[in-house]
This record gives sequence, C-alpha cells and structure tokens, in this order.
Amino acid sequence: MANTVADPVEKSGAETIGNDEPTILEALEKAASAVGVEIRYDKLATGDVKTTSGACRIRGVDTIIIDRRLGPKEKTAALARELSRYNFDNIYLPPAARELLEASIPKSGGGKK
Repeated sequence: MANTVADPVEKSGAETIGNDEPTILEALEKAASAVGVEIRYDKLATGDVKTTSGACRIRGVDTIIIDRRLGPKEKTAALARELSRYNFDNIYLPPAARELLEASIPKSGGGKK
C-alpha cells in the first residue's frame, strides 16, 4: 500500500531533480558561493523540532545550514529552497539546477536579494 502522506521535500520541487543530484547539488553550491552565501552541513538537533535546513546570518555572512544526514535528493531540494530567495540572473547554472531553483520559489511572492 502506498503512503498517502505527502513528503514536504517533494513539494519543493525535488521530484524534478532526476538522477543527477550530486551534479545539481555541486552547481547550487558554486552558485551560492558566487553570491556570497556560505553553506554548512551539520548534524542538526533531533529533539522535538524536526529541522532539516535553514538560513541565517552568521557574523554578517548569509549562511544556509543543512542536515548532513540527508540524502543527496533531500540536500539538493533543501539548498534549492533556501537559495530561491537570491538572484542568480547573472550566474550560469545548468538548466536542471535553474529549473529546480525556479520551482522552489515561494508562491507568496517572496522577494529576491
């Protein structure tokens, strides 16, 4: 029997990644660096709050923290979701990575930096 509970990662466009997650993840990491965003992979808390990624400023640097225990597909989706707030118009991204970023843009009209 199929699980009927939707995976929140898949809602973010992760289903469009395909079989090339490591390449797309690497492209997103390079794009993040190009706009001055630091990416950290850490073991996030496992208490009552189930956080797998998030963005913050650390000592004036935009930083994205992703749970290192996630698989490549989930890491890629989380990174795309967090990076969708930034402007990559002047930065080359492979078409699959750009498509994933665009699919991850919040529908509420969140502005790009």
